[in-house]
Amino acid sequence: MTSTERAGRRAAYAPIPGVRILRLGGRRLLYSEDHQQVLELNETAERIWLALAASGSVSAAAQALAALGLPLKQATQFVADAALQWTAAGLVAPTALEALLASGRPADRTLAIDELILDLHLLGVDGRDLDPVFGHFHAPAARAGARARLAIVEHAGQLLFYLERRLVLACGPEGLAANVKAVLTDLYVDAVENGFLTHGALLSKNDRSLLLSAEPGAGKTTLALALAAAGWSYGGDDIVRIDPDGLARGVPFAAAVKSGGAPLLSAAWPVLDRLPEWVRTDGQRARYLLPPARSLTPRPLGLVVTLARRAGAPAAVQPISPVEALDAIIHSACARRWRMTGEALANLAGTLERAVCVRLEYSDLEPAVRAIEGIAGVQAEAA
Repeated sequence: MTSTERAGRRAAYAPIPGVRILRLGGRRLLYSEDHQQVLELNETAERIWLALAASGSVSAAAQALAALGLPLKQATQFVADAALQWTAAGLVAPTALEALLASGRPADRTLAIDELILDLHLLGVDGRDLDPVFGHFHAPAARAGARARLAIVEHAGQLLFYLERRLVLACGPEGLAANVKAVLTDLYVDAVENGFLTHGALLSKNDRSLLLSAEPGAGKTTLALALAAAGWSYGGDDIVRIDPDGLARGVPFAAAVKSGGAPLLSAAWPVLDRLPEWVRTDGQRARYLLPPARSLTPRPLGLVVTLARRAGAPAAVQPISPVEALDAIIHSACARRWRMTGEALANLAGTLERAVCVRLEYSDLEPAVRAIEGIAGVQAEAA
């Protein structure tokens, strides 16, 4: 028996609030209010659920099942397997979670990104593993504002992520940082009250901002970090916030450098080779790099570059209209609570009218950096 299996058999569980058992047409069902899902149970699963809900203990539930004639070893295995499956489905939770949240213990970390304040509670998880990726978001626990609560509980070899008391995902230890970033990103997109969000990388130089807009796989993150190594201040590689006045500011999550991009950046960022590798939600492996020079001040967009990466293509720049640049920004929108008003659109349009807007087709990184640096030089003279 593995240590994970032994942990699963020893664990205690409690049904998640809002989960109830019912019968319909002679069939046994479990209903979850949180997930709006119905799960059908066979007779044995129903008995396990009722015994586990009544006792909270795998061993006690197994004893109840064994009393019906099932060998105790087999009953214990059935209960442990069912408990782990129901935990992964968000139907039951380790009672250690309830103890953690009810203890009144302060959050292990409080993270703040604009409107979002997140209290992070950790059980069996070392918060120091997260600090190199999220430490720049640390905030005093007493910071005022609406806040969310994320608990991460190590259980039977898995990390369980509970937003308030709702299971939102489970992963192995190698997915810790990547999944915290995924949850933080979703929470931030939901929290923004007064801004338009678009996918893109944001950098700044000479008091003007550069927006890189691209479809996935166009090398946006790699190019952003190459520019950061060339002296641009980093504002983020994933989300750009555009305020109602048309100014842009970064959301400076650490850049996710996938395995394919790491060799291209190793000379510019030797630290990459020493960073831990994490498994992202899409299964890809990534290292998280946070450039030391960062830009958070809202600035007008001075340069908008849409990227088109094509194997073997020399770096070539073609002007695009402000309308095409606006279309790229709106096409990549990811805000949920705030829709761009007519006035905000007019402000952004005015910014784009004064910006340099181009399409960059490229294959290799260094020529692309030189091309953007050249455009930025022309822009600085024009300004």
